Amino acid sequence: MQAPLRGRLKDVFIRVASSMLALHRANSTSDWPWWSDSLTWGNARLPESLVRSAIATGDKKFEKAGLTALEFLASVTQADDMFVPIGNDGWYRRNGKRPLYDQQPIEACGMVDLWHAASKLTGNATYIDRARTAYQWFHGNNTEKLPVANAETGGCCDGLLRGELNKNQGAESTLSYVHATLVISAAANS
Repeated sequence: MQAPLRGRLKDVFIRVASSMLALHRANSTSDWPWWSDSLTWGNARLPESLVRSAIATGDKKFEKAGLTALEFLASVTQADDMFVPIGNDGWYRRNGKRPLYDQQPIEACGMVDLWHAASKLTGNATYIDRARTAYQWFHGNNTEKLPVANAETGGCCDGLLRGELNKNQGAESTLSYVHATLVISAAANS
C-alpha cells in the first residue's frame, strides 16, 4: 500500500474511533457508562471498537473508555460464572427490566471477541478465562442448560428461548459459533 493512502486510512480510522469515543463520553454516566440509554443488539461490539482502537493506536483514552464499557457490560451480562446476554424479546433500558430471552449467538460471539481483545490489550489472562465462560454459553452453560451449538456439525441454533431452543440454524448463528470457536482455539494455542 502506498504511504499517502496508508496515512489517509490511518486518519479515517482515528477519526471514526474518536467519534465512537465522543459518543460514549456524551452519553456515559458513572452508573451507566454506555453509548445510549439501552443495551440492545451486538452489545460487545461497541466496547470492542474502542479496545481494538487502543490496540492499534496505543491511545489511553480509547483503552480507558473501552475497558470501562466492557466492565459495565460484564456486570450486566456476565457477573457470575455464566454469560447471560440481553434478550431481544425487548431490550434492556436504563432503570428498566432486563429481558432474558430470546438470547442470540451473535452476543456470545461478540463477548468472546471483546474479552479476547481486552486480553491482547492488557496482557490480563483473566480476560481469556472470561472469554471461555462466554463461549460455554454455546455448550449449555446458559440459563436453560441447553447446548445451543453442535460441536460435531458446527451448526448453531438461532437462539435460546425460555426452556427451549430456536432450532433454526441460520448462517449468522452458525458463523458466530464457528468464529467464537476459532478465537477460543487460537487463545488456547498462544
